[in-house]
Amino acid sequence: MNDLTLLHAERWWALLLVPVLVVLLVWDRRRRARRREAYADPRVAPLVFERVPRPGTLRAVSLVLGTALLLFSLMEPSWGRLPLPVSKRAADIVFCLDLSRSMRTKDIPGGREKRARLDLLSILDKLGGNRVALVGFAKSARIFCPLTHDAKAFRFLLKRAKEDEVEQGPTDLGAALRASLTLLPEAEGAYQAVVLLSDGEDLTKSVDQVVPVLAKRGVPLHCIGYGTVKGGPIPDASGMDVLRDEKGKPIISRMDVETLRRLADRTGGVFLSAKDNPLPLVELWNKRILAMQTRETEKGMRTIPISRFQWFLLPGFLLLAFGLRPRGSKNGHGGPGGKGVGLRTRAAAAILPLVFFQGGELRKGVELLRKGETAKAFEILEKAQKKGMVKDPTLLLDHAIAAFRAGKTEEAIASAEKLVARAEGFRPERDLIVGAARLEEALEAFAKKDLQGAEDKVRRALQSLEDAVVAHPDWREGRENLERALRLLQKIRDIKKKQKQQNKKKNDKNKQKNQKNKQNKKNQQNKQNKQDKQNKKEQPSKQKNDQKNDQKNDKQKQKNKGDRKQEKKDRQGSQKKTKNEKQPSPKNNQKNKEKPDQREVPKAQKQSRKKDKERSKSPPKPKDKGKKKNANMPKAEKREKPQKQKPSKPQKPSQAIPMRLSPEERAQLEKRLQRLLIEAAKNRKPNPSRHIPGKKDW
Repeated sequence: MNDLTLLHAERWWALLLVPVLVVLLVWDRRRRARRREAYADPRVAPLVFERVPRPGTLRAVSLVLGTALLLFSLMEPSWGRLPLPVSKRAADIVFCLDLSRSMRTKDIPGGREKRARLDLLSILDKLGGNRVALVGFAKSARIFCPLTHDAKAFRFLLKRAKEDEVEQGPTDLGAALRASLTLLPEAEGAYQAVVLLSDGEDLTKSVDQVVPVLAKRGVPLHCIGYGTVKGGPIPDASGMDVLRDEKGKPIISRMDVETLRRLADRTGGVFLSAKDNPLPLVELWNKRILAMQTRETEKGMRTIPISRFQWFLLPGFLLLAFGLRPRGSKNGHGGPGGKGVGLRTRAAAAILPLVFFQGGELRKGVELLRKGETAKAFEILEKAQKKGMVKDPTLLLDHAIAAFRAGKTEEAIASAEKLVARAEGFRPERDLIVGAARLEEALEAFAKKDLQGAEDKVRRALQSLEDAVVAHPDWREGRENLERALRLLQKIRDIKKKQKQQNKKKNDKNKQKNQKNKQNKKNQQNKQNKQDKQNKKEQPSKQKNDQKNDQKNDKQKQKNKGDRKQEKKDRQGSQKKTKNEKQPSPKNNQKNKEKPDQREVPKAQKQSRKKDKERSKSPPKPKDKGKKKNANMPKAEKREKPQKQKPSKPQKPSQAIPMRLSPEERAQLEKRLQRLLIEAAKNRKPNPSRHIPGKKDW
């Protein structure tokens, strides 16, 4: 037993229960002594408690030793070594990681460099004895990790491989391949491979000189491209701005798909894109690397420690059973009359669940969880959680797992947060449960077509899952959930892109319609403005024409009025002449006697008719209203001044024309009347508001 070791020495805290048990047993012994003294005098006490057994020291010691042995067996003591034959067969794989500034670009989820590191960590649990190496490069290349079987050492050195550790400048893919060739032994190309993790930008163009050497040695070059063809701006070191050229424009980095595909084809490798595949390196490892030929790299013997915990477990059970044996009478019950159980028994009963498990109900809930009955397990563990029984970190972890599998994502996240508050070492488990729960919430939001909410939740899930996978790359559930989250995020982005394109088309159509409507309105406004200008120009001419027409109409009306008055005068004069001819006055008779041949002379008659026509053509003279009519004037004088004569009543149209007119004169007069009536009818304008006189008006 010189080489005694403890395989789980971190469980030493369980031995602290032994001194606690000792203190309880001493206190119980003294309490019983005080009770005896209280019942009877010390001189009579032996007679009174004759049948009551005293507390057994041997049983107390056996109880303490049995508990100590059980707790010690939990640390798995071991001594001795078991020899085992060892034979390792492996292949050699060199990973070339691009550490140039262009890998800062975040045109894919998580960024280029971060995605490449996650891919490297995801295959460390699948090495299977294969040797891996790491080369970082930018302008020049540096070997960060030589060929090794140790996954922990590779993970540690991967964290140290940073951008500041290599010389920055124009990216040189050829320098990385030359450094990888120095790590691989010659004449063993069938057992070797180089994996290039880069965006494909080769600014020096020296890679074409190294590719023929790889092809000649039979070493395949597998290329994994990070980025997009569209590309994106390169962030600066602070992350607050982007790198710019001499003109001040942002520098855009794009993935060179043609270069990476050409390098892989020339050496017999494959090309994969991180944009199309969430875990491209895992796919490459499963399909190509594991199918490679292997060679024997190590052969010999190895010894392993032999666990001896059974040697302490069995004596501990026996001693514990002896210490818990009921004391007293033959019926097996303690105390007088066989009533009651001692404090040692109760203390041991309280300690045993702590050693093995905390309560039967909790044990039942955990067993149901292991069997897959998550609903019942969650109910039991939830009741225990409300009662405050679930305090141990492992039980909190079981409660969080049961809540997640039962679909209670909020309770699962709450239990996971309590888990980290109780034990900081459970942070990877917390990240795994929280990431998975948020991923389920994102899927529910995506099913409800809430794209924005789903994207926010899946981003938060990605952060937790990435931390969990980085801490434990061997967790299969973490890698699967990470892959699901990346696919969901890519799907959401594709749907949003389609929606943006559709919205853009709709907006373009609406813009075209609005532009057409605006153009039509503008054309109508221009037409209206032109019409208004034309109307303004034509308005003065119209006014002038209207004025001329009004003047013409006024003149025509005045002319018609004069013609009517003249007709009335002619009629009155003709009537007076007829009257005078019928009743000739003495003066006329005298004149006729003096001039007997006046009527007989047709020339005199013609001259008088010409004078009448001239009078009718001349405009009528205005009447003198201020002068009074002379009623005493004789008729002869009135005939000499026909304009001052009182007009007689107009003759009806049906009245016959005096017979004194010759037929020619009568025809001329009738034509004249017809012409005047036609002109008056033409010049007359309809007046709808004209007042029609009635009886009252008369």
